[in-house]
Parts: sequence; C-alpha cells; structure tokens
Amino acid sequence: MSFGRLKVLNKESKNKFNRWVWLCLCSCGSNITVDGQGLRAGSTKSCGCFNSDQKRSICIKRNTKHGASKTKLYRVWTSLRERCNSPNVVSYPRYGGRGIYVHPDWESFERFRDDMGYPPSKKHTIDRIDCNGPYSEENCRWVLQRVQQNNRRNNRLITHNGETRTLQQWVRLTGLPRKTISSRIDRGWPIDKALDFF
Repeated sequence: MSFGRLKVLNKESKNKFNRWVWLCLCSCGSNITVDGQGLRAGSTKSCGCFNSDQKRSICIKRNTKHGASKTKLYRVWTSLRERCNSPNVVSYPRYGGRGIYVHPDWESFERFRDDMGYPPSKKHTIDRIDCNGPYSEENCRWVLQRVQQNNRRNNRLITHNGETRTLQQWVRLTGLPRKTISSRIDRGWPIDKALDFF
C-alpha cells in the first residue's frame, strides 16, 4: 500500500500517543517510520524530499525568467545591448559611440524574442537594415553573413545602368577581380568600362 511517495513495508510499534508507527520506503530510496494517522490524513507524503523538491521548484521558477539564457538568441540580445550601452566594450565606438541605440522595448529580452523570433539557422546573424539606425523591430532582420557584409557602411557603392550595388556584388556579377574594378575606378575610368571585360 502506498501513500504519496511512501510505500508501507510493515508495522513497527506504537508511539507515545498509542498510535501505530509504520516503516515506509520513500520513492527516493530512504526509509522512514511514520505515524499511521499521518499517512491516512495525507500530512506525511514522503521522507521530506517532497518538500525539498517543491522548494527547489519554486526557487527555480522564481529565478528563471525565460529559460533562454543559453541560447544563441539570448547571446545576440546581450551582445547588441553591450555594444550600444557599454563604453568599455571594444566595439562601442562603432555602435553606441556614434549614436546607435537599442529601442527601449528591447530592454526586455522577452519582447526582443517576440519581435524577432529565433534565427532560422546557426549561420544567420542580426542585421540593421539602415546601418545608421537603431536596433528595433522595424530596422532589424535575420540574414546570412553575405547579406550583412553588403550592408556595411564602409562598403564601396557603385551605380551602373541605374543599379546600385556594392563593389563585392559587382565582382560576383562580372567575374572581374576586385582589385581590377577598384583600380580602374580610382584611375578615373567610366563605370561601364571599369566593369567590362575587353
């Protein structure tokens, strides 16, 4: 017969109140003697491990806000806040130091998670659409590294036939070496010639 986590093994003896005391095996493996009345009333459910487990569970719930602190998403959120808010961080001059800020809504990890969702893959990174704009729902997206590289503010932009692309994008389109295109433009060549095979 079992009561809570306790399985009754046998009757031991009577206690000072003239009640039978029973030897029980707790599900955690410990033996305990329990007053029969306490067993039947449900006031004793374990050797004491049940209360410890409950306290531990309450403590974990109290100290766990979102359960995502070991995820990539949480690391991304922590990192973007550091580079915008902490002058001691190496990348601060390129972010917070030049006015890039985190939208107040994103001071909450839960709000950031709800707005952005988890990255589609391990290769995706967070990218600001306007590289001079803030970290906010409207200005951020998950992209692969190649897309993010094209959005850097130090990229060389070249317009040809009404299309503006980065130098690296023109390299991929034309098949010309990067140095060739760059040196031609630096020497004053017209763009159509700079991007052309002869």
